[in-house]
Amino acid sequence: MQGCAFRGHDESVNSTNRGNFIEMIKLKEKVNQEIAGIVLENSPQNAKYTSPRIQKELLNILANRVRAKISEEVKDAKFCILVEEAVDESNKEQMAIILRYVDYKGFVRECFFQVVSVNDTNASTLKKEICNVLVRYDLSIENLRGQGYDGANNMRELKSIREGEIQELTALGELETGTKANQIRTLQLPGATRWSSHFTSIGRLINMFGSTSTLLENLIDKGLNSNIRGDAKGAYKDLRSFEFVFILLLLHKVLGISDMLCQALQLKSQDILNAMNLVSTTKMLHQKLRESEWDTFLKIVVSFCERYEIDIPDMNARYMEGTKRSCQ
Repeated sequence: MQGCAFRGHDESVNSTNRGNFIEMIKLKEKVNQEIAGIVLENSPQNAKYTSPRIQKELLNILANRVRAKISEEVKDAKFCILVEEAVDESNKEQMAIILRYVDYKGFVRECFFQVVSVNDTNASTLKKEICNVLVRYDLSIENLRGQGYDGANNMRELKSIREGEIQELTALGELETGTKANQIRTLQLPGATRWSSHFTSIGRLINMFGSTSTLLENLIDKGLNSNIRGDAKGAYKDLRSFEFVFILLLLHKVLGISDMLCQALQLKSQDILNAMNLVSTTKMLHQKLRESEWDTFLKIVVSFCERYEIDIPDMNARYMEGTKRSCQ
């Protein structure tokens, strides 16, 4: 329920934290005298069942049992599916499938069902993979009564817009060319535990700011329903505001300074002196930004706004609060 990592970075005997799986086994040994000292210490080396391969097999068994239980609850009842695009650590596209149905007690259930790797997110590919999953678990397609695709198609449309933008900027000489340069990517959600993912997510939005604006404009005009058009209009208004751009670029600057420290702290082995030096350097660079680089940063913000035709407020004007009272 906590979304904790199953595997540990270092599961060797001398590790101080061998990961949740092995640490839970150690805890069981402490509270259950019948298995104390048997599972990890005294069992044969080839029969501990703690290797990565065994862990994956156990996870697969548990996942199949859960999916079987869900399909048993659905049976011949009507159900809906929700599909969302997801990207793994290697930037490979995946499709997350969620089932929504009413159980035998009359309660609406919404259960995560499966993640499927896909080559792309066009309609034919999604249809094929969804049908394969439903048939595999004896869920009748005839009972499917609703489908929701949360952004999967929009991401595909976004890639097409970005591809055209890259070609145009490359032709004008504003982008460098070369191996692995200007690859077509989508926006990326930040992870819950890694600050570096926030830095990457913000960087993606900055690089794809024009493409994202164009996509939102298309959704405002051609969205499938009023809710989509309304959400796109609100997001477009926020995206194109000076306040949003200012905070976006400021976060990118601040997180960029601290990214080297974040990367170092995620290494398996730590050099405490090196880490302390990185902390000191990071603090110094942040202080330097506050004291002597603020004007340069504002020029970057203004240049970004001018490039995308975003209104720039008069910095010398009086600030108006919500009460319309003027103040310095």
